[in-house]
Amino acid sequence: MTMKQSILWLAGILLLLPVIVSGQSVTGAPVLADPPALAGGPDILDYSGYGYVNVLVLFTEYDTNPLEGADVYLLKEDGLIEDYKLTDASGQLEFAAPAGIYYLGAYYGTDYREQMVVLEANKVADGINLIFSYNPGTFGSMFRSKLDPVCFGPFSLQVLKLYSGYVALVPDVEVQILLPDNTLVKAAMSNYLGEVTFLLGEGFYKVRVTVDDIEQTRLLYMSCTTPPKLMQFLF
Repeated sequence: MTMKQSILWLAGILLLLPVIVSGQSVTGAPVLADPPALAGGPDILDYSGYGYVNVLVLFTEYDTNPLEGADVYLLKEDGLIEDYKLTDASGQLEFAAPAGIYYLGAYYGTDYREQMVVLEANKVADGINLIFSYNPGTFGSMFRSKLDPVCFGPFSLQVLKLYSGYVALVPDVEVQILLPDNTLVKAAMSNYLGEVTFLLGEGFYKVRVTVDDIEQTRLLYMSCTTPPKLMQFLF
């Protein structure tokens, strides 16, 4: 090797030295391996996104027709309302909600239908059909099928606190719904507006709220025909 060749070889080594030390490739970005699969496998729900479901509400007697204006609730597992809509002229509507397990509840008059649905992130669930029907009885009468008549309705309340000169909304406060014998039925935390909504059947309840160790309890009657007004608790 001549002196000139030795100098050129040494210069090439010096030029490549920073790349070698930094671990970079001289041919471009390295090819990374695929990320490991989730420990629980592909059946684990991805809770980072929203899922979608289409609901069709039908009424069947001698033929089947879409039911317009039916009340449909998307309920969380604890019974709290995630969303609420009315069916359109085709008897349909669509819900979008964070991935998870929900119940679709619909009522027509005092007849109620409910079905579970699993929403997966960034996916559309299989369509859900909720069917109301009257079947002719053996004595020529008509009776409701499948489920006994049940009346459900939304009840909302708001928690407020009085400070010097102004009234503030109170979030993150537990609200309890109890039966008259003090049996706990449902509980939930107020949102950033100090509000919480429950879906309750007809009857008497107690509503209990505690703020800064001060407890207030009020009597509530849920009616099938007249929904209660917004109840406010002021502390």
